[in-house]
Amino acid sequence: MFVTKAALLAAVFTPYVAADIYMHNPRGSNDRCDEKNNDRTNANRLWDSQNNAAGGYGTCAQPMFFYEGSSLRVEYTAQHGCGNGNPVKNDPTNPEIVHCQIILQLGCEDTFAALQPSQGTPKRYWDYTLQDGTPALPYTSQNTGSSGSCTSTRPLWFNDCAVNPGSNSSICDSLNLNNQNDFNTFENENTNGPCRCSARRGETYGYHEPEMLYHKCYTRKANGGLFLADQQLNGKTAVFTRQDNNGGNDRHGFECPEERDYYPYWHPTGWRDIAIKTSDLTQCPYYQAQSENVVGRCECVNPNDPFDPSFWFYNNQNDCQNALINTTTGSWVCQNSFNLPPPDCLQHEWQMDNHLGMGIVGGSPSDNEASYDWTIPTGLIPAGQNDLKCTIRLRYNISNANVGFFDDYTKNGEIKTNPVIAYGNLSSDDPAQALPLRLAVNTAQFPRTFQDRSYVFNIRRRPSNITGTIHNLNVRGKRGNIAQVRNCVEYDFVPSPLYVSQGDYVNFQWCGSDYNDPNNDGQGMAGTDRNNIVAISDPSQNKFVPVVNSTVFATEDLQALAWINQTG
Repeated sequence: MFVTKAALLAAVFTPYVAADIYMHNPRGSNDRCDEKNNDRTNANRLWDSQNNAAGGYGTCAQPMFFYEGSSLRVEYTAQHGCGNGNPVKNDPTNPEIVHCQIILQLGCEDTFAALQPSQGTPKRYWDYTLQDGTPALPYTSQNTGSSGSCTSTRPLWFNDCAVNPGSNSSICDSLNLNNQNDFNTFENENTNGPCRCSARRGETYGYHEPEMLYHKCYTRKANGGLFLADQQLNGKTAVFTRQDNNGGNDRHGFECPEERDYYPYWHPTGWRDIAIKTSDLTQCPYYQAQSENVVGRCECVNPNDPFDPSFWFYNNQNDCQNALINTTTGSWVCQNSFNLPPPDCLQHEWQMDNHLGMGIVGGSPSDNEASYDWTIPTGLIPAGQNDLKCTIRLRYNISNANVGFFDDYTKNGEIKTNPVIAYGNLSSDDPAQALPLRLAVNTAQFPRTFQDRSYVFNIRRRPSNITGTIHNLNVRGKRGNIAQVRNCVEYDFVPSPLYVSQGDYVNFQWCGSDYNDPNNDGQGMAGTDRNNIVAISDPSQNKFVPVVNSTVFATEDLQALAWINQTG
């Protein structure tokens, strides 16, 4: 297959070692929902994180919100470091062991919905709305056990629901989920489950990428110019990648595996670029020039029926426009760019390998995790709306010097799985001299991409009467000691410390999840996350200042922060 230079050069996000990435602010889910234990139940719920199951924070009763124009710190830990923290790469006193890129992106309801046109009858896909999934029962109910009630993967509508459609809603709407038998009926995962495709059950499923995007990915021919090492893929479409060779049979929500593993991707994605943090700043001009913020993306469609999958197979303009199916010629349709500035691109902090912790910034140890301070753009909220639902995606690509930044299919076969290396003299009669060594190399992970996503939050319009700077002050971490909460962290504020000026505004906000392991240490009702704020006289003191003696805020504000809006 002919592949354009742009498509070949896009083969940058190529999957190396077992690393993880966890977002701590805003709260990263690691594909969790309402599990009552430290491990997530279903790694296929919404996307493929490639992370350890022990990670992620529980869902919240209400979504967080952030004002446009405000400053939000995105904070995370990455297990296997990122470069040497210096633009100089040939310093023998500071060698670069790990190459990496961190890609921060914003996915919102409007850009995702644009990828799935309004449907007629019969319906082919789930109607689109951006959501995490809502627990079917409150935390206090015992019916959900530890696995959760919103942890299932949304079924495919046409494959699974057209033969078992929402007409069963009358059955599901009448179920009493506090009754164990009714709850079991509601949660039945079998294809003939009476509630699996009902509107009530649909509220429990997460929904990020629209279903139509996945079907296009499943149908579209894979990019033949990508580096595959020695991997033989199990299929020829974009759901099969070097990192996920079983993607066609192991769906993760409606995520497209090829899009997940490679950046910048060459077809429409719905993801706006926020920032790129890289170990090599020479990559920045390429990333910024190819960002979907500034360059549109194209795909092959039937010009008379956008839902017709016949032309989705073709992944380039030449093949598309030469395809003739039932007297119809394929149309190479391009979506406009997001009309945003190129993403910020900056040097990543140095972090220790095999370490989910702090880093070094500017040559000095830092008190904070790796982070990016994002000023939420104005103009994202569509006209006529007061807010916009969004999620942040954080991807972490890690590799070493064995795989070049622009390696493509011409390098296939050079790196092999578990190669045996002649370390000594193999012709020697001395067994100790002739002993070979085998390298533990899995080319499906050489290199490798990981991700985490925030829970869905709202971007709100800035109040017209507020002209000063708006800071977001949040809480990271969850209840429990450090061993119990791995690979998360214990409580702290973000940012910490936060410096403000007179006339600035602070949006105090945290989640208060009811979904935590009830066996974890802490005070208050077992299994809950609760936080508050009180004034202290000095950072070295652990005693709070009584409300009557504090002048930092109005009395009613101090009481609301201390008692978390409880009045009795």
